[in-house]
Amino acid sequence: MSRASNGIIPPHSREQSSIIVDSHIHALPPLVMTTYRAWLAETHPANEGPPHLWTSPAFEQPDEQIRALDVDGVAKALITFSSNAPAAMHVTALTHNLKGPEMVRMVNDQVITWAKASNGRLLPTAWIEPRFGSDALAEMERVVQHSGVQAISVLTAYRGPGQPLRFLDHPMFLPVLEYAATLKVPVYIHSSGRFNVFADMADCPLPEPAATYLTGGLSMLVESTLCLIRLVVNGVFDRLPDLRLVFGQLGGLFPFVLGRFDVIYELVVAATAKSGTDEPLEEKQVFGICRRLRDYAGQIYVDTHSMDQAAILCALESLGPDRVLYGSDFPVTPARIGRKEALDTLRLLPVSQDVKAAVLGKNAMALLCLDSLEESVSK
Repeated sequence: MSRASNGIIPPHSREQSSIIVDSHIHALPPLVMTTYRAWLAETHPANEGPPHLWTSPAFEQPDEQIRALDVDGVAKALITFSSNAPAAMHVTALTHNLKGPEMVRMVNDQVITWAKASNGRLLPTAWIEPRFGSDALAEMERVVQHSGVQAISVLTAYRGPGQPLRFLDHPMFLPVLEYAATLKVPVYIHSSGRFNVFADMADCPLPEPAATYLTGGLSMLVESTLCLIRLVVNGVFDRLPDLRLVFGQLGGLFPFVLGRFDVIYELVVAATAKSGTDEPLEEKQVFGICRRLRDYAGQIYVDTHSMDQAAILCALESLGPDRVLYGSDFPVTPARIGRKEALDTLRLLPVSQDVKAAVLGKNAMALLCLDSLEESVSK
């Protein structure tokens, strides 16, 4: 099992130029965004977040995306999918009489077309809807094997009408993760925004905008953390050693809780050992009890979106300098915050130039095998 580096490479004075790859931007076709915005204006759904999050023309205009890259000196950006993707596609499919798998193919084809026309500036992931079963697997085969896409996008969890929130470790979703491991394509995972850490506060409900403020500030981080930890403790990484997952926002609280879970792991193992003996448990016995989160850091990547210097340093030390990627969340997060201020934060980190270069772009390039990706999508 891979383990992360236990320390940050110390800073040194050698300067070097760094290619910047943004591993976290969002886009959807014009038909989808137009239909989705009209639905938001008509229905005002609370769980889609404030409507202004989705107003930027950059969502459906790749020229605006590239113009924004140029302003902040970003060489390339990876198109992933945000928490609004299921609702936006569902509403569009209903409005325009499209079947779900047909809607997904249309979206992916548009993203691939944008990537091909961008001269390597925009890089595609494919949206995969794991609730579509065999249709999801067929779409993965189509986009990876025949269209040159080398990464897929999903959410941390899904909730259907009248159903509980189901995280990615649910048996329904495992075929997508299994196929991603077989294809050796990384899976980019965005919080669904459907988990509410304040759900048990019914006696003292939070008014708006406090509820939205706390949901965005904490619930999404806890959701990503729960998703990741459930995948570990339910043995998904053990069954799929080639699975590589990329979580936004540093994987939620994951880098911060590794020490705590180290302690809990030791306490649980000690409590389960035979009374009156000091003999250590065998590895197989330990796996039957619990798993040490830190042992799975080699399969986990995280991006830096919305995190400050202290949090990023924690992730670098906990997960290793080769597991952290720069991400902006543009255009949901304005470029002033997600690009200019975030890039300034990364450039000022008290780490070596090599580590900065890795976070800014080299890690993303290595993860995506970027040279082969550019060659395939340009055909």
